[in-house]
Amino acid sequence: MNDEEFNKVKDYAFKLLSFRPRSIQEIKQKLNIYLSKKNLPENLNAKVISYLEEHSFLSDIEFAKWWVSARQRNSIKGIKVIRLELLSKGINKDIIDEILNSVEGNIELEKAKEIIVKKLPQFRKFNSKKLLKLKFGKLLFSRGFTGDIIKKAIDESIQKI
Repeated sequence: MNDEEFNKVKDYAFKLLSFRPRSIQEIKQKLNIYLSKKNLPENLNAKVISYLEEHSFLSDIEFAKWWVSARQRNSIKGIKVIRLELLSKGINKDIIDEILNSVEGNIELEKAKEIIVKKLPQFRKFNSKKLLKLKFGKLLFSRGFTGDIIKKAIDESIQKI
């Protein structure tokens, strides 16, 4: 290994990080593919990741915080789905628990109510409140909301109908 090879791989890692934050596992996978395509030594992967972590360019904790914030801002998904996404990105369960425990339940409740309001015109054909609650429950559950949030969101939204 020489400095030129190291810098080449490091530059590629910076390019990946310029698009969005990434988890350590994501960077490892991308670098492995890059190293094999360029016929570079595999030990560069660990050295580049170590460099990125030492200089605070790569952190699973910061990535998890960013991911949760972005998901809450830009998508209508519950905590369960976000947890699964983070696990698939290679984030440690303890880190996930710590980050998700700090998330306010009110935000998730508001997201669930937002889905109900959005889907209400389509679901108006169901005359029975019981059937309406069932349909909304299934919808919210499929989007990763917890039982408590689903019940609160449905109860608060259906009262207004």
